[in-house]
Amino acid sequence: MAFQIQDDIIDLFASPEVSGKDRASDLREGKKTLISIKARGKGFDLSAYRRDLSDTEVDEVIARLESLGVIREVRDTARDLIRNGKKRISILPDSEEKQLLMDLADHFLVRSS
Repeated sequence: MAFQIQDDIIDLFASPEVSGKDRASDLREGKKTLISIKARGKGFDLSAYRRDLSDTEVDEVIARLESLGVIREVRDTARDLIRNGKKRISILPDSEEKQLLMDLADHFLVRSS
């Protein structure tokens, strides 16, 4: 889940050269993401943006999402999921596999593509 949340954030912020897909493609396609769900909960319906958008329009949507606290909440949710997952993994005996899982979990939050 944290991987998908980060993917949704990357979709909004990253250039096509970094993400490998059109910027804000989830927004244009009207995909139901945690971002869109939280935005709707704050009275910001993203369905009006199911169309071609200029970079300026995407920037305006991002600014509104940030001003509503949606991006922060979504990032916090991903962090909480990672923290909870790592806590559960921490009970396992130390091993290369355990460390790999811990490192992978951390990577989900910092990846940019």
